[in-house]
Formats: sequence, structure tokens, C-alpha cells
Amino acid sequence: MPMIHLSRRALLCASLAAVLAVPGLAGARAAEKLTIMTSVPSLEFPFFVHMMKALKGEADKLGDITVVESDGQNSTTKEGRSTDAFQAVDCARQTDARHAQNVH
Repeated sequence: MPMIHLSRRALLCASLAAVLAVPGLAGARAAEKLTIMTSVPSLEFPFFVHMMKALKGEADKLGDITVVESDGQNSTTKEGRSTDAFQAVDCARQTDARHAQNVH
């Protein structure tokens, strides 16, 4: 199988485009500000710092996107807990929003 080489910027843009292309997200994006959590193994490494800055820059260009950073500090346990906590908060927010729509 041939190997495909992408620049870091192309990979970042493709990742952000994939997130924004999720079905149903376009409607949600029009109604409210989008929040994306990024989790990296450690911000001690320049590569991850660069990727985080590039992602934030692309989000700023698109507008109405908040990027939440999570630094795993070289601990898979910490990184997992951070993503789990973010998902729990997001689920609670979505449940509250759905409940508010159904209450008259």
C-alpha cells in the first residue's frame, strides 16, 4: 500500500474539516458556539505545542469555535480523565439544552 505524506498544516486542516463535517454539526454550529477539546500527551514536546497553536489559529479564522486544551503531562491516566471529564460536561450541557427545548 502506498504511503501518503501530508504536511502538518494539511493534517491539521483535514482534522478540523472532519470534525466540522460531522452530520448534524452544521445545524448545531449555526445555533451555538462550537467547542473542541484537544488532548495531547504532553506540552513538553514542541511538536504538540505547535499543533495546538495551529489548531487554535485555524479555529480563530473560522470564528465561533472555542478550543479547550488538555495537557496529559506524560500520563495516559491524566489524559484519559481529562477527556472523560470534558465529555461528561458536554453531555450534561446537551441534555440541559434538549430539556429546555421540550419545556414550554
